[in-house]
Amino acid sequence: MHSSISHNLKNTLKDKFLLPLGQTDEGCLQVADFFELEHILIGGDKDKLESYLKFIIQKLSSKYSSEELQFIINTHDKSIFCEFENLPHLYRGKINSTMPEILSNAQNLYRIYRDRHDLLAASNMDFFKYNESRISEKLPLIVAITHDYSLLKTLEEHHLICNLASKAFYAKNTGVFLIISTSNYFATSFSKEFFEAYFSTRIAFFKKVTPKSSVLINSNADKLLLGNQLVFQHIDKSKQQTIQKLRILNYEK
Repeated sequence: MHSSISHNLKNTLKDKFLLPLGQTDEGCLQVADFFELEHILIGGDKDKLESYLKFIIQKLSSKYSSEELQFIINTHDKSIFCEFENLPHLYRGKINSTMPEILSNAQNLYRIYRDRHDLLAASNMDFFKYNESRISEKLPLIVAITHDYSLLKTLEEHHLICNLASKAFYAKNTGVFLIISTSNYFATSFSKEFFEAYFSTRIAFFKKVTPKSSVLINSNADKLLLGNQLVFQHIDKSKQQTIQKLRILNYEK
């Protein structure tokens, strides 16, 4: 099995930050390390996207304290995530739904991972070693979720993606991760260049009406998906590609 995917959830090393993915046909839970996946593009059925994102927020916030983990949530419809409006892990205590809020937070986020990049480089430490060396002022993990960017129509798509994803290479290994979800992704869109450059990890959920272009990279794997399946795809630093079809987890547990 490729190193970016593991089913061993209980006995993982402390320098891992794990994302639950799905289950094999044998019922084994598959997880992946955010630090290997880096930024993630998710596409497919709208209801499944929303259920999965809420599952991620619930799962991670139950495992990490608000000092260890923060979420930035951008959305076209605040009501989708209304159950998290009082979550202590929420960055600045709010869900961003207006374009000024989203773009302002994008700039703040860029400053965060740029400063972290410089800080870690100057200290010659990775994220985990740095936090181990600090009694106070530890760096929290940050997961920035933008859902559903294709429905944020008050600003041209390419301007939005430029602000959200541009210079995302600074975020590598800093404990800052971008997740962008879309129910209406087209490979011919202006944003393709940004996604190809920064989002080497993709998750595609079954969708009854398959769009002309998939969220996946050079793959038709999602065309054979069933209603209870997803496909995970990752291209690592050596350009090796992993594709795995999984069963969707029961998000209600």
